[in-house]
Amino acid sequence: MAVYYISAAGCDRNDGLTPETAWQTTDHANRSIAGGDTVLLRRGDTFYGNVQLPAGTAENPTVLGAYGEGERPQISLYKITASPDVWTEVRENVWKTTLADTANYTGNIYSDDTNVGFLLINGEIHGYRRFSQDRLAAQWEFLCEGKDIYVYSEGNPNELVPEIRFSVNGRCISPSEYNVIENLGLCGSGGHGIAGTYAAVTIRNCDIHEIGGSELPGYPTPNTRYGNGIELWDDTHDILVDGCRIVNCYDVAFTMQGEPKKCGWYRVTVKNCVMWGSHQSFEIWSKKTTEEDGMFDCAFTDNVCIGAGMGWSDGPRPNKPCGVHLLLYGTACNTHDIKIRNNIFCDTKYALYYKAGDEIPAAYDSDENYIYLRPGTHLINNKYAYTVEEKEAFIKRSGKEVNSVFRTFTPTDETMDALVKRLKKECWEN
Repeated sequence: MAVYYISAAGCDRNDGLTPETAWQTTDHANRSIAGGDTVLLRRGDTFYGNVQLPAGTAENPTVLGAYGEGERPQISLYKITASPDVWTEVRENVWKTTLADTANYTGNIYSDDTNVGFLLINGEIHGYRRFSQDRLAAQWEFLCEGKDIYVYSEGNPNELVPEIRFSVNGRCISPSEYNVIENLGLCGSGGHGIAGTYAAVTIRNCDIHEIGGSELPGYPTPNTRYGNGIELWDDTHDILVDGCRIVNCYDVAFTMQGEPKKCGWYRVTVKNCVMWGSHQSFEIWSKKTTEEDGMFDCAFTDNVCIGAGMGWSDGPRPNKPCGVHLLLYGTACNTHDIKIRNNIFCDTKYALYYKAGDEIPAAYDSDENYIYLRPGTHLINNKYAYTVEEKEAFIKRSGKEVNSVFRTFTPTDETMDALVKRLKKECWEN
């Protein structure tokens, strides 16, 4: 089992075995490491392209982490244009480039994908993707056609701004089995931050941000967009997500979903995380495929979830009212053994819960949480649509949040970190 180092100042011809002889790219690591190895990225650096982790063992997991001092190293899928020369004006205020030609961009040169989720310009996400050229009508709206990207701009895009970052479809990290992912930043994926069917994986102290918005490949409804911070697809088990920060995802910060072929989801714990500004905080979605499938021994505890439905994706998306903290789409599998405890759910644009259909499953056990909502906010968005002022009726019908503490939320101009600190003190330190 080896320990490898990767630095933006390194060289892929090195042996990678010391910080002084570090590799330069995670693409080289994908082709070089074996199960049970440790790969450490230098803090303060950015590395482009998907990272694929081979399976380790219980005794020797494959580890992806950080070394050195400073900010977390970033794994990014952004493609970056910086030259006016890569743009052609095809009609008034509509400009075209191709992100399949690496002569046109830097950053994630390891993917030929051009399914763009959003543009990042001067630190601001622009997510209005259109699906025909005649819909392009406002600054930074964009369209993907084949390998070409069309952007509405009142002037050459890279004359107006020095740099445009394009998120493209994919996953920042693809785990397998017996992996540890820690102390990293993940950004710029038009798909997911971390996703797949995997087992015995620990994800801790990671900062996952600026995720999603690409068109969902193969989906029967055209132009459907997607993108989650962490997604556990079906038949995933023994997962720990601890101490992560997940913000600005098109869809969900954390989700368990799919069509189980074997068992479903076992022993999944999400704790001590901060989730801010994604359209939903925590989702379950399942189809029934076997008599034994379900969600077993799962827990969502001690998390701070703020501003569901209030992020960048609310404007461009068609299905706005599902912007909630607790999302339940299809719940067809047999068992939903999930405990949701001691979380802080603060502010939401639409509701605390969204449940497709009628009742929340009985085994979906959400209680003893702290719930901060503005007056008039819905507790659930379905045909019942109870508001927070009707919480007794909601509790009686659903059996959820019986012992939770409800408080009125008044918006302030606090930063995210200051608000999180205040909420933790009010709820957990008193």
